[in-house]
Amino acid sequence: MIFCLLLIAPSFGFLFNMTETIHEGFLEHFRKGQEVQGRYFIVKGGVGSVYLTVTDPNGDVCLSSNGRDEKFSFNAPYEGEYRFKFMSHSSASTKTISFLLEERTVEQHAREKMMSGSELEKGYFELAHDMDSIVKKQDIIKAKEREHRETSLTARKRLTFWGVLLILTVLASSIVHISYLMKLFKNREQKV
Repeated sequence: MIFCLLLIAPSFGFLFNMTETIHEGFLEHFRKGQEVQGRYFIVKGGVGSVYLTVTDPNGDVCLSSNGRDEKFSFNAPYEGEYRFKFMSHSSASTKTISFLLEERTVEQHAREKMMSGSELEKGYFELAHDMDSIVKKQDIIKAKEREHRETSLTARKRLTFWGVLLILTVLASSIVHISYLMKLFKNREQKV
């Protein structure tokens, strides 16, 4: 169950090198109330820990963490850009750090609560999910039907245009041939 939700939730990761003098920072946009979970750990190099601070769009610290292999979680209090800043105060060589971030929406959190409820709630959730997928499929079918109808109308207009153009070309060619033949016979009659 949780594995399936992890597949649905958007996530991304970074692998970067960091020294004592260079601090790494990342910006990410979150909506208000969105649950953010993640993990960072030192893959290679260095002794000591890594400090992570997360600041919200107002500059307030949402999360402060310190360690070599840490998991973290927080709810975004505001909508906007959140800054993830990594620091290392050890004088050791370059550290390679892996940073994984998973965003969970309020709807996904509610979905988890529904699935852990009674059988009636689970049935209701499954029915609502199925109805939602049916509505989405119907919308897709309607859009495809509209596209096919527009393609058909365009093709019909082109065929009508080319048909009329072909008839006019044949008529014009016939008139030119008839007039040429009439001139030719008139010139022969005058010579004879």
